[in-house]
Order: sequence, then structure tokens, then C-alpha cells
Amino acid sequence: MELNRRTHTILGLVAAAAAAIASESLQQGGFLILLATVFILTVTGMVGGQRLPLWIRIFSTASCFYLGYAVCLAGRTMRPGFNPDTFRMSLMVFGLYATLPALALLRIWRPGLRIAVVASVLPISLAAADAVASFEEYQFVRQNPDGTGPTARWTVSDNWLAYDAENRRLTGSD
Repeated sequence: MELNRRTHTILGLVAAAAAAIASESLQQGGFLILLATVFILTVTGMVGGQRLPLWIRIFSTASCFYLGYAVCLAGRTMRPGFNPDTFRMSLMVFGLYATLPALALLRIWRPGLRIAVVASVLPISLAAADAVASFEEYQFVRQNPDGTGPTARWTVSDNWLAYDAENRRLTGSD
């Protein structure tokens, strides 16, 4: 039975959402599962190219965007605020983990679309990571108006935040 384009799209997005939820649900092993999944999809995409079913290409693309977001978030949460240090860390972690999978997307999409998809991975991932981290920092200050010591971040638990209410200063992982 031949699936139509809409069904392929939904199937690919649901598979990517399920993988992202599974990755977030597992404390330490989630990132490794995400990396393994994206690695397998990268190799599959490099071998299969545009011959792969649409749902697998969509799953690969969405997973690549999620990986980009996850690694940019890890870099962005090294310190509070979006500043040159957190920008540099986000770029460095993205470069280490997400560049090759993003470039593999060149092989699975048609020529007119491939450049747009690959060129959008970093800016969308970085913008999403900054939005989530900024919201977390805002909520942290709002929930701790009297201040608090180092507390694990809910986005990247290896990093922490602390709020000094007297000086109205938010600090975090170094």
C-alpha cells in the first residue's frame, strides 16, 4: 500500500517527536540514544539518499534539528544570558555533534530544498535553545525571589543556576 505525502510527513514527525520524548525521558542515557539514532540516520541518508522513503527523510531532518537544539542548549546553559561566551559554546558544541548530521541532509533532499534545510539547522536550533534557556532563567528568578544557591537547571541538569536577590544577580555554571 502506497502512503500519500501527508501520511509520510505525519509519520516522520511523530517518529521524531517520539524519539525526542524518549531522549528527554532518560536522564543520562537519553543523549547517547539521540546520538546513536542520528548517527544511524546519517549513515542511512548518506547511503540511501533521495531514494529513502519520505517519512525517513523527514524523521532524519527533524531528528537533526532536535540534536542541533539539544547541543545548542547545552552550550547556551553554560552561563545565564545570551552573551558571547554562551554563543561561542553553543557554536562549538553544535560543531562537534551536529555539523556532520546536518551536512548529511544535503544528500537526502532535492537540490532546490537541500541548501535551505541545511542552512536553517543552526539558526533555528540556536534560537530555540536560547528561547528555552531564557524562559528557564526568567522562571528561576521568578520562583526564587528571595534568592537561592546553586540549583541544577531543569533543561541541562549538569549545569546550575543561583540567584542573589540582594544584588539581583543571576549566576550559573562556569
